[in-house]
Formats: sequence, C-alpha cells, structure tokens
Amino acid sequence: MYRCSTFYNMKKKLILIILILLKFSIYVYGQDSLALKTPDEFGKEVLIAFKTNNFELFKSLLITEADHELILNKMKVSDSIKSIYRQQGVGAIKHLNAQAKQNFDDILNTAKLNNVNWEITELKEVKFYSKQKDEIERGDIIIYLKSGEISFKLILSNCHKNDQWFIMNKVSFTY
Repeated sequence: MYRCSTFYNMKKKLILIILILLKFSIYVYGQDSLALKTPDEFGKEVLIAFKTNNFELFKSLLITEADHELILNKMKVSDSIKSIYRQQGVGAIKHLNAQAKQNFDDILNTAKLNNVNWEITELKEVKFYSKQKDEIERGDIIIYLKSGEISFKLILSNCHKNDQWFIMNKVSFTY
C-alpha cells in the first residue's frame, strides 16, 4: 500500500512539473512573439500609441537601463569603452524618460495645430536607415503617415535593437 501511494505521489509531482514547464514555455514564447522585431512592427506600434493617445504604450517603447545593459553586453568592444557607453547611456536614458511625457504631448499638440486627425491617420511607409556599429543593430526609423490630405513624418533617430526596437531619442514631427 505504501509503495503504491508513493508512486502515485511521484506521478502527481511529475505531472505538475511538466505542466509548470509547459506553462512557462508558452509564456516565454508569447513574450518573444510580442517583441517588435522589425522597424515596420515598431513603426506601427508607435503610430498606435499616438492614435490612441496612449502614453503608457509610448513609454514602453523607450529604452530602459536594463535594456541598455543587455545591449552593452552584446557589444564587441573593450570594457573601458563599455564603461564610457554605460555612463553616457544612463544619463541619456534618465533624460529621455524625464522628458517622455513632454515629448509625447508635443507630438500630439503639433499634430493638432497642423490639423492632423489621428483617427483617420494611416501608415504609408516605415523606412529604416541602418547605423550598425559594434555589432549592435541601430539606426533611424522614419514613419511616413497621412491624415486626410496631410502627409507628415515621425522621426525616431538612433533607435537601438536588443530583442526588440527601442526609442533612444526624442521623437520629432515634420512634413
């Protein structure tokens, strides 16, 4: 009787472990599939943030210190160069995040002053201009948009990619 219940308990534990691993693998795959892996996917997400006036979505597209550290770890440069990049990056990231709401609101206000209606704004094209350096994919992403008869661009300069793309600088609105 004792052996039977021990075997039954071990079997239950094994099934539980398998279910936990399966759930974890589905979660990891799901997170990976949410990553914005191409400039086109990234451009569409930036547009959604502005179309829906969703600052939290916009903020999630900004690089974080943790993302920056992951990018630094991929770089094939000396530790002293990484240290310089780390110091510069931390300051720039803090500034970017501190100014994010103002930048977001400035884009919305500039669009409004120029009679852009976000509800009808369409994505026309996303162009990527590579500036790959030190084994890190980076570059400028320009999102071409049209709102009725008004054509305009959102310029995302010096974006960096780790597992997904990140905004590294202030977003600009131009014609």
